[in-house]
Amino acid sequence: MAITIEERESLDEERRDCTVLTISGRITLSECHGELRNAVRGLIDRGRKQIVLDLEAVPFVDSAGLGELVGSYASVVRLEGTLRLTGVNPRVRDALDSVGLGSILRIVTLPRRASAPTATARKKP
Repeated sequence: MAITIEERESLDEERRDCTVLTISGRITLSECHGELRNAVRGLIDRGRKQIVLDLEAVPFVDSAGLGELVGSYASVVRLEGTLRLTGVNPRVRDALDSVGLGSILRIVTLPRRASAPTATARKKP
C-alpha cells in the first residue's frame, strides 16, 4: 500500500496559520520514496513554514521513515519554521522514542474538525 498525502489548512484558532499534511499508509523505505520530504519542501517553497503532520492513519514507521521525518523537520527548522506531529499511535511513538526523536518532534493535539481540505491531494501510483 502506497502512502497518501492530503494537504489541509488548519481552522483551529490557535494554529490557523499552519498547514496540516494528513498522511495515510506506512512511512517506510519501500512505500514512501521521499514523498513526505518532497511534500514538506513544496509547502516551504510556497512560504508555508508552520506544518503539522497528521499521522493518525500511519500504522508503522521504519528507520527510513524516521529519516523522512527528520529530514522534513530539519528543512522546516532551518527556515525558522515549526514541524509538529499529531495523531501519533503508540507503535509510531515507540519508534520515535527508540531513537530519541520523541523529545525533538513535538506532538500536539488538533481537534478533528480543525482542518479543511485544500485542492491538493497526492497519491503515490
